[in-house]
Amino acid sequence: MAIPLTLDFSGPLNPDSTGTFVYDHMSAGYPMFHNIVKEFWLWYFAFPGQWLVSKVQGLPGPYGWSSSDLVSTNYLPYGTALGTGDMH
Repeated sequence: MAIPLTLDFSGPLNPDSTGTFVYDHMSAGYPMFHNIVKEFWLWYFAFPGQWLVSKVQGLPGPYGWSSSDLVSTNYLPYGTALGTGDMH
């Protein structure tokens, strides 16, 4: 898998985590991305095998979005998050 340097997250999301995620580093063999402006992370959670957008690096927390694919139009909310995101 070629690692993208940037990914854009869009959608009617609450809390607002939209914007550009920039490659930050590798963790457990998977890339981690950081949205510096909105302070969100994009990372791979091995169990249950999902890509997560969360407030804390490496921790799901009480809200965020998840998808089985890194680049996907279906990042679904969990916890108290609202809206479906599009990572492209």
